Amino acid sequence: MRERQARAEDHRSRRESQAAGLQQVYIGTTMTLESPCNPPRSMRPHLFPAGLLFAWIMVFMTPVIATPQAVDSTVAAARSVRVTRLQNESNLFRKSFSYGVTSPKGWTVETATRIAGAGALVIVLSSQDDALRDVMSRNQSSTLDAVESVVEPLGMKASFPIIGGFLLTGVIFDEPRAAAVGAEALASSLIAAGIITPTIKLVVGRARPRADHEPYTFDPFSGAQSFPSGHTTQAFAIASVIAGEYDSPWIQVSAYGLASLVGIARMYMGAHFISDVAAGAMIGTTVGTAIVRHAGRSGTGEGSANQHVRLEPLLTRNGGAGVQLRIRIPQDTQ
Repeated sequence: MRERQARAEDHRSRRESQAAGLQQVYIGTTMTLESPCNPPRSMRPHLFPAGLLFAWIMVFMTPVIATPQAVDSTVAAARSVRVTRLQNESNLFRKSFSYGVTSPKGWTVETATRIAGAGALVIVLSSQDDALRDVMSRNQSSTLDAVESVVEPLGMKASFPIIGGFLLTGVIFDEPRAAAVGAEALASSLIAAGIITPTIKLVVGRARPRADHEPYTFDPFSGAQSFPSGHTTQAFAIASVIAGEYDSPWIQVSAYGLASLVGIARMYMGAHFISDVAAGAMIGTTVGTAIVRHAGRSGTGEGSANQHVRLEPLLTRNGGAGVQLRIRIPQDTQ
């Protein structure tokens, strides 16, 4: 009897100790699973992005939820500024385009003389058309081909993203000078490369150098489109606007330098003679500069008063001709 009671006591004590042990194991397991200080390894990679999301919600979304009227008024004010800027640049484009189309009515004797001088320079440069065509054809290489493939689009399809970039930057970030460049460059390119140059191309009908004709092969209204260079016109129309709106000589040198490379690339391709490129450069520069000056006088654009880089014709005493890039480095007046 006593032996049986002893066995029962021993069995009961074992069950109690096992239950206590299981409770300890359960409690420890529960603490291991639920403790935030020691999460399982499978959950750790997800905690960092989840924490960032929570922080983003607390920092950015709480003010929106807490003060919807203030946020709405801020957004409305920013939107109003952008709409106003877009309207201003639309008006600037309309006025610039209208001025560019009608400006010949107001030409002075000095303006007409400059244009005549530019035309004379193109005629003089045409004497080097054949020689420079041979130089370009003899100096073809894969490296120059790669450079040409990058530079040449700046005179046509790649120029429109540049114009759009200036315009959108000015409107979105409220940068008046950048917006003015976009509006004026668009007007300048449409007038110079969209109206003037195509009209001259149609009337002149000059054969391209790669057609292996004589340099002075002209067939009006034939569809030949060598004179003047449309790519160069477009490049200089935009470059002259950028150079006119920004005072930095480095920006002006870069703008005219890239535009010049476009003209050289077109000659390298056998698409144009040197006189074609010179004529395109002068058309683009004349239109772009005139539009920038008009915008500055009328108060619709920024209009740089200090243009440190100028593209000018050059005539030497021995009968030579060319184009000079004049750079004026500003000095401190202190």
